[in-house]
Amino acid sequence: MLGPIVRAARSLALPLLLLQLMLIVSACGLTEAPTHKTYTYSTMASLPKDRVTNPQEVAYTYQTGENVVLSWATQSGQDTLDNKPQPVKIEAGLVGPFTSIESLKKAISFDGNNIAGHVQATITPIQTNNWSDKAVDANLQLSSSMPAGYYMLVQRIQVGQGYQPPVPTGRIIKVIATPGS
Repeated sequence: MLGPIVRAARSLALPLLLLQLMLIVSACGLTEAPTHKTYTYSTMASLPKDRVTNPQEVAYTYQTGENVVLSWATQSGQDTLDNKPQPVKIEAGLVGPFTSIESLKKAISFDGNNIAGHVQATITPIQTNNWSDKAVDANLQLSSSMPAGYYMLVQRIQVGQGYQPPVPTGRIIKVIATPGS
């Protein structure tokens, strides 16, 4: 006779325990941790097509003294549980000069992540953060005394405090002397 009563009590014990746990959890007011959308700046926008004066060279031609307008658009990143955005620093410059596109390409490392040469021009670093969904622009000023030749456009995008070396963008700038200089 005691057997059926024990079985009945056991069969009710688990649902009652679960009901109590649900009441306790709902009373605690647990909420889901807030997330925030992040954005990345990884690829520089294309340079103006009208600057490619010789399709065989695939180089953008600028005269000394001109500005090269550079732009970075955002791409959607992953959601984060961080309570504040990570700083993002964007830098860019020109490495060269090289006498030809072939000599420039020989200066690029086998993995395409480095180029040997001297930095001849740089932008003022751009400071933003990974919560900003805003495109950023900068002017790369080519000095009037800059040597003519071929240059590789390089960029460095640092997120947080880590170090990221500058990498070639694959965009070649051909600098020519301003007529009359």
